[in-house]
This record gives sequence, C-alpha cells and structure tokens, in this order.
Amino acid sequence: MAALLGASASYQSTAITAAMPYWIERRSPVFAYYHGPTSRVRDLGIVLCKPFGYEMLCAHRAYRHLAEKLAVAGFPTLRLDYEGTGDSSGDLEAPGRFAAWLDSIREGVADLERRGVRRIALVGVRFGALLAAEFAKKHPVDALVLVAPPASGRAYLRELRAFQAMRAGTADGAPKPSNGDEEAVGFLLTRETTNSLEKSTVCGDARPAPRILIVARDDMKGPEGKIAAQLTSLGANVTVSHAPGYAAMMQEDPVKSLVPTAIWSEIEQYLSSAPTGTISELLPRSQQFSAIVHSDAPEREVLEEIVDVDGMFGILCSPVEASRRTAPTILLHNVGANHHIGCNRLYVDLARRWASLGFSVLRFDLVGIGDTPARGGRPENEVYAGACVIDSRRAMNWLASARGLQRFVLGGICSGAYVSYYAALEDPRVWAVMMMNPLTFHWHEGDSLDVSLRATLKSTHFYRNAALEWETWRRLARGQVNLGVLAKNMATRVFARVSESTAQWMGTENDVARGFRQLLDRGTRVTLVCGEDDGSRDVVAEHLGPDANRLRRRSNFRFEIVPHTDHTFSPRAAQRDLSERLTTFLLRTDRASRRVPPRDSGGPPPSAWRW
Repeated sequence: MAALLGASASYQSTAITAAMPYWIERRSPVFAYYHGPTSRVRDLGIVLCKPFGYEMLCAHRAYRHLAEKLAVAGFPTLRLDYEGTGDSSGDLEAPGRFAAWLDSIREGVADLERRGVRRIALVGVRFGALLAAEFAKKHPVDALVLVAPPASGRAYLRELRAFQAMRAGTADGAPKPSNGDEEAVGFLLTRETTNSLEKSTVCGDARPAPRILIVARDDMKGPEGKIAAQLTSLGANVTVSHAPGYAAMMQEDPVKSLVPTAIWSEIEQYLSSAPTGTISELLPRSQQFSAIVHSDAPEREVLEEIVDVDGMFGILCSPVEASRRTAPTILLHNVGANHHIGCNRLYVDLARRWASLGFSVLRFDLVGIGDTPARGGRPENEVYAGACVIDSRRAMNWLASARGLQRFVLGGICSGAYVSYYAALEDPRVWAVMMMNPLTFHWHEGDSLDVSLRATLKSTHFYRNAALEWETWRRLARGQVNLGVLAKNMATRVFARVSESTAQWMGTENDVARGFRQLLDRGTRVTLVCGEDDGSRDVVAEHLGPDANRLRRRSNFRFEIVPHTDHTFSPRAAQRDLSERLTTFLLRTDRASRRVPPRDSGGPPPSAWRW
C-alpha cells in the first residue's frame, strides 16, 4: 500500500496560487487541497471546514475562491473532505463518523504544522462552523471564523429534517433507512451520527479560541447574537459581522450559488488584522497523488489518482491490480454545477464500485466548474455550452495519449447527459452512453440556466395522476401551486407531444432522434434512464416518443424508469436502484466490447452488435 501511495505522476494546477490536491496518508486517506502563498508567508495557517451534504455542494466553488483569496493574502490554506465525504476514503454508513470528522480536521492541522506554520485558524460554514468549534474545545487554535453557525447540533438536525421533508416530493414512496438512520437530501446520517450531533454545541465550558468572528446569516434571523454572548462570557474576543452573501451562496441549486465576496473579504481582513509573524519559507512536503480508498465496503479497495486532464482537474479510479484494468474507461460528466463527486456524492460511489469490477472511471471537472478554474474567456458554471462537449473530447484524447485507453463509456445526469450525448455523436471511440434525467437536448447561447425550476416540474404522468387526488385540489385552492408556470409548461409539452406524434405519423424524425439512430447504427450501446415522475420523461417523449418508443426495438438501446425519486436521485433507495441498473448495463457492454476490435477515432464505424 505504501508503494502505491507514493507512486504517481505530478499534478499541476491552473489556479492563481500554488494550489495542490493530494491525499493525507492515514488508515483512511483524507483528500485535501492545499493553497500555498506565492509571496509573503504568514505564520498563521487556515483550515477550511466544509458544510455537510447539500450545503457542501452549494459552497464548494465558493470555498475554492476563499482559499485562493487567503493564499494571496499570505495565509497557507487547506480545504479538506472529512473521512467518508467528498473524495476522501470511506462512506457515511461506517461507525464513528463524528469522531472521524474531527480527526480529519486534526490531520489537516497537523499537515499545516508540518509545513512550518506556528498558529492555526479554523473557518467553517454551517456544519463546518459547528465542527470547527467542537474541535477547538479540545485542541488549541488561535482564531475561529463561524459563518451562519447553528446554535447546536440538535438545532442543526431540526433544520436538516425540515429541509428533507420539504424536498421529499414524489420520493415519499421510496423505502426509508432502517434502524433509526435518516436521509438528509441525498446523504445518510446514521443513528449513531445523529446521537453524536445532538450532543454537540458551539459553546462549551471553556472558550474554544481567544478570537472569534461570527458572520450572521442574511436569509433569516439566526442564533448569532446568543452565541456571541455565550462566547464572550467565556472570555473570547468576539466580533459579529452582518456582511451579506450567505443566502446567495446557499441557493437551491449549485448552478445558481454565488461566491459571497463581501463575507470572504471580511474574513480575510479579520484574519489579517491581528499581529502575525512571517515565515521565510515553508518546509517541503511530499504529496500523495494516489491512494488506496474504499467507499461502501472495505473489501472494495480501489486505486485513485489525481490527474491533470489537459488542464482539467480529474480523479481516475481503477482496480488496484493493473492486470484487471481491461474494461472500457468510463467518463462521468458534471451534474450541472456540482463538482466531480456528483450530486449526493453519487459519482464517487459509482466510480469505486465500478473500479472494483474492473473498469477505470474518470470523474472530472469541465472548465469553469468545481476545481477546474475558468479560462479562455469562459465563465464559471457554464454547464451546457458546446465548449463542454469539446472538454469531453479533450479528456478522451488525454486518456488515449497518457494511458493508452481507446474504449470509452460516457455518462452523466441532467447536463451531464447532454454533454455525453453530443460528445458520443462526435467520437466513434465511444462504445456506450449512459444518460440520466436529461432536461434538454437543445441549448442556445442566452438560454435560461434555471435548471432548478425545470427540475421541479414533474412529468405529465405525475400531473395526470395528481389531478385525481383531492389533496392536489386543496393545495391549488390554497395558492400552493404555481398555476401559471404549470399551465405554460404543460401547454408547451402538449404542443411538443402533438408535433412528435405528427412527425412519426408522417414518417419523419427530428434531429435528436436522428442522432440517437446514428449512435445505434454505429453500434454504440445507449441506456436512457428517467425518474418515474421526472420532467425528463417529457423531454424524451418530445424527441423519441413516449418512453422512447421509437427506439425500443433496437437491440442496443435501453430505456428504464426509476420509481420514487427526484431529479438528482436523492433517495438512497433510488441511488441503489440506479447503481444496479447502470452496473448491469456496463457489465453487458464490457462483455460485448471484447468481441469487437478497438475503434480508431478516424476509422469507419463497426457494424452494430447485440445484447
């Protein structure tokens, strides 16, 4: 294991600071991203403590901006994924999660201290603030920055449960976790974890740090004043800020989340205001660019490597034994503006499962998304542009030149399905495509990016059934249904459905249907998966007929429906269902691909092959 951890190619970052991703070597490797100062080096190191679950997805890009800002100001800065979250090893079902998360912070602090920093400050948003304060009670730190901190773990859990109930929707029929476990919008909290959280508080019997900055939330009245009074009574020097930006960062969809520049500037000024020393130079640290990790089972250990994919951040997940790396290579495209772990960390779980079965899986960030900075005039969070399709082709070219890989499977949810479809059309090296819940097949510059609104609009199938329920009419009478938006959307769907039916009757087909037939005629295997009540079913019907009936007779095409789920497969049961369907598809694809010679990107397409 030690040999594998030490063996990897170097990684170059395109960020404005000396940024370096790596794993902190330990029993269960912790993924970290170090942002080193490029000029004056202060002796105060910063550890950024992430929020949990859905809030972590919304804040990821903002955290990268904060780390870069602090590094430019001279602070050695580290952002990390707690054990069982993000790109770190482990999962949320393992015992001892709360203790492991605190231990992850301890490892981050120790890593900065080994670089030569003399003092430590912790910065956390929401759950990250709670965890930072809990850590500081037992480990001395020089400063704490708490952004929108909950008063306690118990209060935080109440908010999570309310948000889960609000977002449940059509997933109400999905099986719930057993043994007292809970779901928090796609993420699991075991009973042991919730018990530990309920005992945690920001304040304790002693001050957690001599200097504390509290940034109040700007979307509702929070407990910041009460927390500040309690910490002041314990002897801490407390400053309360009302800088705006928290609500704009915590949007309902990461694609709409904004970087809270006012808050980040306030934090940088606060940390810079205290007298700080400097370090002539930081001590060199050997970086671990690969690690043996596991996700849902210890016996499923796989190798993960941090790779520079032609300037894009990526993690390549493969079987530990090189002799088993014979299956096609899978590329997972960003789900909207979610970074490379995917919604609900789904891409990490899928990648590690598939790698244990012999596949190599690349989860990476397109330009301007996640950990790949924007460049070349492209904006951040550009999720549907043609340049994203070019990025996918660049990733395949890199895998071919750097690793000698030539057989590819493209996959993605929502906008990731869009990119997968068009990238597959352009590249005959693609053997299979996995598209989940596509919300559009047509995108033009200037189109609305309100993906969250389109994702909340359910399928016609859902509304037809809902019209027969008394509760629907009660909600309508109370004004709880946006009838205008719904009517406009349904009229558009009816028109599209009539147009598609007319075209089918006349023996013509649209450009999307032609594209699918081109893929299938080339021999590419295609699986299209939609949530039972998701609006993507109407998108499919518009182009391919109801439930893709135009293509259902093709031997290398599959259309499948996952019940009781939302657009991003938040229910854990739906995630397992999707994983099983896709894994079955991939194993069949692997068996079939071994019977056909490799394709050349410029050569003629092979004849179609069957299931």
